[in-house]
Amino acid sequence: MKASIGTLPVDIYGVADTGSNLVWTQCVPCDDCFNQTYPKFDPQKSCTYTEISCHSEKCHEWDQVYCSPQNSCNYISGYVSYGSQGVPAKEKATITSTSGQVISFDISFGCSHNSNLHYDAHETGIIGLG
Repeated sequence: MKASIGTLPVDIYGVADTGSNLVWTQCVPCDDCFNQTYPKFDPQKSCTYTEISCHSEKCHEWDQVYCSPQNSCNYISGYVSYGSQGVPAKEKATITSTSGQVISFDISFGCSHNSNLHYDAHETGIIGLG
């Protein structure tokens, strides 16, 4: 599935996952990530990116979150023996409907800095539809 996040929008290509509610994509910096054809999302290049605070209710709505010593909200999302780790964040998302209408909305997503999944190089993460 193709979507765009950020201001200016960056395209992400996620694997549709009906067993998960989490939307995540690989972000800069990406310490241990799978290779992808498209550029990784760089939060510093978007004026609408905001990390979710460890002290906010939104952080604790996520499964498998923990607070770092720096009070950063962090998530771990696992798929059998593989997974993604990063920070929950808020961002503008944009999709195009089948009629060609552009639809923008706010989204909470995982900005992954570690993902040891084995995907095709044309994918950048997961779009959870659960």
